[in-house]
Amino acid sequence: MKKNLKLDSYEKELLESIEDESQWIEIEDIKEEQERMKKYAINTQERIKEINIQLNENIFYQFKKKSIENGISYQNLINALIHNYTIGKIKLNL
Repeated sequence: MKKNLKLDSYEKELLESIEDESQWIEIEDIKEEQERMKKYAINTQERIKEINIQLNENIFYQFKKKSIENGISYQNLINALIHNYTIGKIKLNL
């Protein structure tokens, strides 16, 4: 690693991982890989379905507070919770 570079800890970690060839694999045909990744991106684009939901006002404000604490919109927070429930990451006690 060059010592005259002023890098933050993340940049140092990244540079060290690049210099350690065991952490990276070489892509033989970069154009083919780019096309493959484009297909993945196209196939995984999410369509947004708008819904209306009635929430208890207190719950709504709790969601707003949590979303501000996490730096995301309350809609994205609700979406994340629903997603995690549907894939089994969280369970409900009903």
